[in-house]
Amino acid sequence: MRAREFMTPSVEAILSHLPVREAARQMKQHNVGILMVCDTDRLVGIVTDRDITVRVVARGLDPDLTRVADVMTTKPVFCYADDDMREVSHLMARHKIRRIPVMSRTEGLVGLLSLGDMVRAGEGARYVAEVLESAAARRL
Repeated sequence: MRAREFMTPSVEAILSHLPVREAARQMKQHNVGILMVCDTDRLVGIVTDRDITVRVVARGLDPDLTRVADVMTTKPVFCYADDDMREVSHLMARHKIRRIPVMSRTEGLVGLLSLGDMVRAGEGARYVAEVLESAAARRL
């Protein structure tokens, strides 16, 4: 099984120079908790609703003056659409992530793969178990 078989192909993105309030507005509009941060068709980061809460709201920063680039996670971990799901699940466990951008080797960003996507795919539940078991073992 390959990542492309489990991923969600529609991905919401934002530019890094935009204010955090715009990221929050887009998250609300699209009912998502994560945005890919792209500049000139290149993935440069990821910003989540948790990033906004912890890195902006909790610090008392102004969401109109704080840029997405100031709070995003840089150098995002990603996989390729043709990667084997076992490899992807190990990658997610190693980095303790629940969602991973999916890239094409020629077209750039093509989707997002989450633990929920894996579960909904039925057969992917075993990969979720591997991610969660591996993450739990690392905490011990």
